[in-house]
Amino acid sequence: MELKLHDLFRIIDEQVNLLKPVAEKKGLYLKSDNLDRRIKSNLDKELFGKALFNIIDNAIKFTKTGGVTIQLSKGNGDGKEYALIKIIDTGVGISGKNLETIFAEFRQASEGLSRNFEGTGIGLTISKKIIELIGGQIFVESRENEGSMFTIKLPAFITGNEVYHSIPNRTKTLVHEPERPEIRHTPIILLVEDNSSNRLVAKLYLKGLCGYKSWNWN
Repeated sequence: MELKLHDLFRIIDEQVNLLKPVAEKKGLYLKSDNLDRRIKSNLDKELFGKALFNIIDNAIKFTKTGGVTIQLSKGNGDGKEYALIKIIDTGVGISGKNLETIFAEFRQASEGLSRNFEGTGIGLTISKKIIELIGGQIFVESRENEGSMFTIKLPAFITGNEVYHSIPNRTKTLVHEPERPEIRHTPIILLVEDNSSNRLVAKLYLKGLCGYKSWNWN
């Protein structure tokens, strides 16, 4: 994973343009509003773009009327400045009891109800892992039938103010890598996954656990 300084509004604009046809097909709006163009962050553009794509795509899936708005602003705390990206939808919302499990693997807030929405919910789990890998955090606020707001908080560089808060250089991961088990033979792992984001994150985790052989089929 390679961290570089990037304009956040450009990454947001790219993902909005990619997903706007998906929203319009459902009769929804997808727009960016109040984007602070001065804000940059030290991150892996490809990974973060995939994380943002997953969150916006999830918001579209769980919205029947109205749409999704993306905002970018500056936040302050602990003597530092942060980038705050908000993904706000007018969707079905999430109940209080489900807020605690919204980022858990293979969980959907609609499970146990009607399962009227596509997907396993793993996209949010992967997005959270990616955001944490680049030194950020993600939060969610929601009410049933009133929509949801996901907030991504990243260390930021604010151009104009000349205030830069860097995060330590990391080569692979920010989390503590467990001790590698003693393996006599290189394991062969079959990963069946048609989503490129999921494959990429799975490889990052597997490399932290043990050596392995992998092949890619296109």
